[in-house]
Amino acid sequence: MSRQVRIALVEDSDPLRSLLRSTLDARDGWSVVADCGSAEDALERIPDAKPDIILLDIVLGADDDGIKLIAPLKRALPGARVVMLTVVENDTAISRAIHAGACGYIVKREKAHLIAGLEDVLADRAPAMSPSVACRLWNLAQRYLLAVPPGDHGLTPREWDVLRHGSRGKQQGEIALELGIEINTVKKHCSHIYRKLGVNSMREAVLKVQGLPPLPDE
Repeated sequence: MSRQVRIALVEDSDPLRSLLRSTLDARDGWSVVADCGSAEDALERIPDAKPDIILLDIVLGADDDGIKLIAPLKRALPGARVVMLTVVENDTAISRAIHAGACGYIVKREKAHLIAGLEDVLADRAPAMSPSVACRLWNLAQRYLLAVPPGDHGLTPREWDVLRHGSRGKQQGEIALELGIEINTVKKHCSHIYRKLGVNSMREAVLKVQGLPPLPDE
């Protein structure tokens, strides 16, 4: 029997939080182990609940910013995945959430994509993204990554090819098929990319060369 997936909710709307809890609890093998209506409540209860996934709103009351919760929650629970579920839909918020360590961003008007997105995150297939967020990130990639000529950052043209495909969410096996090379060759290119850019993952590499908007002062 597979282990139960533990989920924590941070949402200040009582009706929506109740609806989300019912929806997630209805999934076979999923259980909401904490539902919190404020930042303070989340910081107090979620570490002890030990969730696998934290579903986090950005606007929590008049003053609290959910993105600022990502760092302390990740420190307390390094293995937990944080997915944003919010009405906030702009490049700066998406950039801040990614920089803080979120592995997904779903806008509430597209919450029909929530379950599939969480399943992707749990299976390590892809980040959880609603269509409008994917479009925004695609536009950022076109604006910044695709405009950078090969050779910048010390990358070879083939390494740029691998990075471009990685920026579109493709896994190493898919990149190998697209480029007509062996997966071990893709792995070597990724290793060289990470070393040259001083990063540890494809996500970090893409962020480094995309020139995403700087984080606002905390």
